[in-house]
Amino acid sequence: MKTLLCLFTAFPFVLSAQSDTSGQRNMIMGLVNYRNELIIRNPVGFKQIYQLDELWKAENGEQASDFVFNVTYAYHILNYSPEKIIKLYQKKVPDFKPTQLLTPEMIQIVAENDDWMSLLNNRILKPSPPFQIENQTTLFEELAFYKIQNGMQVAEIGAGDGSFSLLLGLAFDSLQIYINDLDKDAVQYAASKIDRCKSVKESNQYFTVEGKKKSTALESVHLDKVIIRNSFHHFSHQSEMLASIRQSLLPDGELFITDPVIKEDEIPDCKNAMKLELVRKSIKENGFEILEEKPVKDWNWVMFHCIPTEDK
Repeated sequence: MKTLLCLFTAFPFVLSAQSDTSGQRNMIMGLVNYRNELIIRNPVGFKQIYQLDELWKAENGEQASDFVFNVTYAYHILNYSPEKIIKLYQKKVPDFKPTQLLTPEMIQIVAENDDWMSLLNNRILKPSPPFQIENQTTLFEELAFYKIQNGMQVAEIGAGDGSFSLLLGLAFDSLQIYINDLDKDAVQYAASKIDRCKSVKESNQYFTVEGKKKSTALESVHLDKVIIRNSFHHFSHQSEMLASIRQSLLPDGELFITDPVIKEDEIPDCKNAMKLELVRKSIKENGFEILEEKPVKDWNWVMFHCIPTEDK
């Protein structure tokens, strides 16, 4: 195992001579620490994920990504057994390949190595053994866009399993990070993920908040940054949610929305994805001005940098 650890810890020093971009260097160092923590915490699990080689070779990358997400969510949040997950897949996704993954053993490997799976599924690690850090990950692009600084109060709305909020704690110091989701089971799972991570910097504070359909439940908190990643298109009451966010932002606070959008001649990442012009319309009609709009490299996602308008 020493050889592996040396290989991974050498990575950040290759980039140390490059100019830092809003915590990129610190994030890389934090990711290396987190990788090493996961290996030391569960060396058997690290060896097990090699058995998922067929997943990383799957022709349909989105299907493979969905498989990892669905198994993790069903197992940890819905408390489904591997056998029930397999039956659901056979019924709902009859064309899923490779079928070798639809065994209780493989489902168990994905579920029990969920921290690894999150890094792989978000393309933070390269999707092939030995799963090194992906130096082209869009995570660095996002960090530069959000312009987070040490000591800020930051909220992630619709945070799901809390993976992105956890990563912020690897790169920055003295943040107050609010992890918000509508699903109370997801919030509890996010809290457990943070609790078991030893690589997050001790100066950071985490708070988990169960939101509502029309409210973030954070109106009494004063926030520098509010981030919505891959969740805005799922909001059933966008007007009310944006009004709630306005209430929690400091006078110079900022809102960032990073969401999949429907583009011509392309299959959307999610069936609920919105057309680009509709996302813009929703933001502008509900009290925010778009300062900057930027597509995410190699993804059907667009990042919006917004501030509250003065007339609402």
